[in-house]
Amino acid sequence: MELFTIAGVAIVSFGIGIMSGISICRRAEEKQADMILDEIEKVIEQQRQNTLYVKVDIVDDVIYAYEKETDKFLFQVKSVDELKKMLAEQFPNRNILTSREDMDKLEAHEPI
Repeated sequence: MELFTIAGVAIVSFGIGIMSGISICRRAEEKQADMILDEIEKVIEQQRQNTLYVKVDIVDDVIYAYEKETDKFLFQVKSVDELKKMLAEQFPNRNILTSREDMDKLEAHEPI
């Protein structure tokens, strides 16, 4: 009878140990997933800070460039090549993005 009791306690203890191990592994996986998500958020924020969103208007063959988020006037140019040159000079090492609509305006103004 004692043998069955000892075996029963051993089995229960073994089961508790397995469940504890699984719980520890899950917490470690969750912590690792949280760390990965934090790293992804940092990279996204760095990219956001390194990106300039530009809006363009074309009036009488003059291209006006604005910072999209603030509507701040940046400069005016006569051609798409000048636009590219000015953006590269004024915002080196930055990603420059514009909307599809603005790209269509530029292409209609002057084939890119």
